[in-house]
Parts: sequence; C-alpha cells; structure tokens
Amino acid sequence: MNGRVIKTLVNGVKDAGTHSITFQDNSLPTGIYFYKLTADGYSDVKKMTIR
Repeated sequence: MNGRVIKTLVNGVKDAGTHSITFQDNSLPTGIYFYKLTADGYSDVKKMTIR
C-alpha cells in the first residue's frame, strides 16, 4: 500500500496527560485514511473513515 502525508496535526513535545485534536478538512474525498500516533517509543496506526 502506497500513501502520502495529507496533514500533520501535531508535531512537538506535549506534557503528560490527555490531549484531543479536532480534524476537519472538507477538501478530502470520501474514503478510508490511516493515521499514525507516535509517542516516546510507542507507535500505532489506526484507520479513519471520511464520509
């Protein structure tokens, strides 16, 4: 699967705790997108559906 970076929402150091980001981009077409979370040696890829 090939892909490309669409948008970087956060890139930097954050204090410990819970954080939230609102992602709203009406210019993206409907489809399935993948996003990657990386923090202090932890990394996970999740799926997001845009309708």
